[in-house]
Amino acid sequence: MKLRTTILCMMAAVAVCSTTAFRDAGPDKSLAKADQIEGIYIFTNCKPVQAYDYQGTVSQPTFVRNDFMGTYVHNLVKKLKEKYPSADGLLITDEDAKRGDAIKFK
Repeated sequence: MKLRTTILCMMAAVAVCSTTAFRDAGPDKSLAKADQIEGIYIFTNCKPVQAYDYQGTVSQPTFVRNDFMGTYVHNLVKKLKEKYPSADGLLITDEDAKRGDAIKFK
Protein backbone atom coordinates (compact mmCIF):
# COMPACT_ATOMS: atom_id res chain seq x y z
CA MET A 1 0.00 0.00 0.00
CA LYS A 2 2.82 2.36 0.90
CA LEU A 3 4.57 1.59 -2.40
CA ARG A 4 1.40 2.34 -4.36
CA THR A 5 1.03 5.72 -2.59
CA THR A 6 4.67 6.58 -3.32
CA ILE A 7 4.29 5.69 -7.00
CA LEU A 8 1.09 7.75 -7.31
CA CYS A 9 2.76 10.74 -5.65
CA MET A 10 5.73 10.45 -8.02
CA MET A 11 3.44 10.25 -11.05
CA ALA A 12 1.53 13.33 -9.86
CA ALA A 13 4.79 15.22 -9.37
CA VAL A 14 5.98 14.32 -12.88
CA ALA A 15 2.63 15.43 -14.34
CA VAL A 16 2.76 18.79 -12.54
CA CYS A 17 6.38 19.40 -13.53
CA SER A 18 5.79 18.55 -17.18
CA THR A 19 2.77 20.84 -17.50
CA THR A 20 4.50 23.81 -15.86
CA ALA A 21 7.71 23.30 -17.84
CA PHE A 22 5.92 23.65 -21.19
CA ARG A 23 3.60 26.49 -20.20
CA ASP A 24 3.45 29.42 -22.63
CA ALA A 25 5.76 32.22 -21.51
CA GLY A 26 3.28 34.85 -22.71
CA PRO A 27 2.12 36.36 -25.97
CA ASP A 28 4.52 36.64 -28.90
CA LYS A 29 5.15 40.38 -29.08
CA SER A 30 6.60 40.15 -32.58
CA LEU A 31 3.26 39.26 -34.18
CA ALA A 32 1.42 42.03 -36.04
CA LYS A 33 -1.21 42.56 -38.72
CA ALA A 34 0.14 43.54 -42.12
CA ASP A 35 -1.25 46.52 -43.99
CA GLN A 36 -2.89 46.01 -47.37
CA ILE A 37 -2.67 48.03 -50.55
CA GLU A 38 -5.25 47.15 -53.18
CA GLY A 39 -5.88 43.82 -51.43
CA ILE A 40 -2.19 42.84 -51.32
CA TYR A 41 -0.56 42.28 -47.92
CA ILE A 42 2.65 44.33 -47.58
CA PHE A 43 5.56 42.94 -45.54
CA THR A 44 8.43 45.36 -44.91
CA ASN A 45 11.35 44.22 -42.74
CA CYS A 46 9.40 41.12 -41.73
CA LYS A 47 8.05 37.82 -43.02
CA PRO A 48 4.57 36.34 -42.66
CA VAL A 49 3.98 33.71 -40.01
CA GLN A 50 1.70 31.70 -42.31
CA ALA A 51 3.34 29.37 -44.85
CA TYR A 52 3.61 30.73 -48.38
CA ASP A 53 4.95 29.94 -51.83
CA TYR A 54 7.30 32.25 -53.72
CA GLN A 55 5.69 33.41 -56.98
CA GLY A 56 8.40 35.65 -58.41
CA THR A 57 10.13 39.02 -58.07
CA VAL A 58 8.96 42.45 -59.17
CA SER A 59 11.31 45.41 -59.41
CA GLN A 60 11.46 49.02 -60.52
CA PRO A 61 14.19 51.55 -61.12
CA THR A 62 14.82 54.22 -58.49
CA PHE A 63 14.80 57.63 -60.08
CA VAL A 64 15.01 59.92 -57.06
CA ARG A 65 16.53 58.74 -53.74
CA ASN A 66 14.45 61.14 -51.64
CA ASP A 67 11.09 60.13 -53.09
CA PHE A 68 8.33 58.80 -50.88
CA MET A 69 8.70 55.07 -50.12
CA GLY A 70 4.91 54.77 -50.37
CA THR A 71 5.08 55.73 -54.05
CA TYR A 72 7.52 52.91 -54.70
CA VAL A 73 5.40 50.38 -52.81
CA HIS A 74 2.29 51.39 -54.76
CA ASN A 75 4.23 50.97 -58.02
CA LEU A 76 5.46 47.52 -56.93
CA VAL A 77 1.89 46.48 -56.06
CA LYS A 78 0.73 47.61 -59.50
CA LYS A 79 3.48 45.56 -61.19
CA LEU A 80 2.80 42.59 -58.92
CA LYS A 81 -0.91 42.56 -59.83
CA GLU A 82 -0.05 42.67 -63.53
CA LYS A 83 2.64 39.98 -63.43
CA TYR A 84 1.30 37.72 -60.63
CA PRO A 85 -2.48 38.23 -60.40
CA SER A 86 -2.95 35.32 -57.95
CA ALA A 87 -0.39 36.69 -55.44
CA ASP A 88 -1.58 37.45 -51.91
CA GLY A 89 1.34 39.47 -50.61
CA LEU A 90 4.47 41.43 -51.34
CA LEU A 91 7.70 41.02 -49.35
CA ILE A 92 9.77 44.16 -49.77
CA THR A 93 13.31 42.82 -50.18
CA ASP A 94 15.39 46.01 -50.07
CA GLU A 95 15.33 49.20 -48.04
CA ASP A 96 14.61 51.44 -51.04
CA ALA A 97 11.48 49.45 -52.05
CA LYS A 98 12.93 48.82 -55.51
CA ARG A 99 12.32 45.05 -55.33
CA GLY A 100 9.82 42.74 -53.77
CA ASP A 101 8.82 39.08 -53.83
CA ALA A 102 5.32 38.06 -54.79
CA ILE A 103 3.93 35.38 -52.46
CA LYS A 104 0.87 33.13 -52.39
CA PHE A 105 -0.33 31.82 -49.03
CA LYS A 106 -0.77 28.05 -48.73
